[in-house]
Amino acid sequence: MRPLYPTLALFLVLIALLYLTAQYFPNGPGKPATPGWHPHDLPPPDPKEPVKTTYTKGELTQACEQSFRNANASFDAIAQTPEKDRSIDNTLLRFEETMGDYYDATAPLSLMEYVHPGREIAAGGPACEECAGVFAVTPYSRRDPGDARAS
Repeated sequence: MRPLYPTLALFLVLIALLYLTAQYFPNGPGKPATPGWHPHDLPPPDPKEPVKTTYTKGELTQACEQSFRNANASFDAIAQTPEKDRSIDNTLLRFEETMGDYYDATAPLSLMEYVHPGREIAAGGPACEECAGVFAVTPYSRRDPGDARAS
């Protein structure tokens, strides 16, 4: 009868974990808790060039600036969400997703400093890396999205 106790204890622990995690999926696994907002779908990478390496002069800088504008537009949208409509999904999760998208967009651009054979094109990498570093602090110091995340 002794070997039954560890098995029973493990079974009870698994049932307890299942019960505790069920609260994170109120509409079922894979379905968003809030029907109004869904994480965006990422486009599939190009099988021939998963990380873009062919750039023209100035294109790195333009792409970095566009990433900055996209992220700021998303932060503005978070800040403009009416207080009655705010939830974890459309404030905090959206903020984290925006930061992740920004880093996903700028990391390959910064990498070009080290791997691109053309000096003129590779020179755009350090500028993008510097902007990305400054930008990493900026969203956390903005008051409007911060207030939206706090509510």
